Amino acid sequence: MSLCELGPTASAVVAKEQEEQLLLDALFRLPLAHQLVIELFYWEELSVAEIAEALGVPVGTAATRLRRARQLLEEQMAMLTSSQAVRERIPFGFETWARNLRAQQ
Repeated sequence: MSLCELGPTASAVVAKEQEEQLLLDALFRLPLAHQLVIELFYWEELSVAEIAEALGVPVGTAATRLRRARQLLEEQMAMLTSSQAVRERIPFGFETWARNLRAQQ
């Protein structure tokens, strides 16, 4: 039997929880309009077209808002952590962290 077969280690579980908490802390620091598009996209799993319809804006505007919200979220997450390793994973990790949080709901 290997460690992989035993499942996630305690340190891996703690790290995942810390990263997810970092995501939530950063999300709550965003302006409400940016929080909204992030939540609609990741938690409600709406497409950009559906977000545009819900907000009553053109699809291009919704896409721009989502892109800007992601950028602001990454910036907030980077400011909130002292870990260089976490900062390097932010652009690749927050989408996974967000989806994991949604799955827990």
